[in-house]
Amino acid sequence: VHWRDYTTLYLSPLIEALAERAIEKADSLRDSRLARARTNLEILAHWVRQHSEFVEWVRPKGGVTAFLRMHGVDDVEDFCHRLGKEHGVLLVPGSCFNNPGHARFGFGGPTTDLEEGLARVSLQLNAGSDSPLISESYELVGQEA
Repeated sequence: VHWRDYTTLYLSPLIEALAERAIEKADSLRDSRLARARTNLEILAHWVRQHSEFVEWVRPKGGVTAFLRMHGVDDVEDFCHRLGKEHGVLLVPGSCFNNPGHARFGFGGPTTDLEEGLARVSLQLNAGSDSPLISESYELVGQEA
């Protein structure tokens, strides 16, 4: 009996070979993910600055999620559900974390997906008085009060 028999599950040789290759390439796999996370964080930071009348945040120091406070959105949970149903954008409402008025944004995926998702969130935020989910007390970008 070998120590390996007590410490691991039996895996097929193909799976073990794939795992070995992944471990050998760990630095390049990690580095590409870190580069994408850094790029996406900067894109999100720029988007937050552009939409400061609607959102505020504490810039995350790690990970690939951000927790944004949503200003002028009367019902963040409904806003998130509508984004998912109508625009294919998935945000987690802050009520799931006992923080209503916030939404969790993930930014770890492909950069093009993030950019498209943020554009769709912008459209919903800028929908203005046509949307019952946006408070009329906030001036909208590109519109005069």
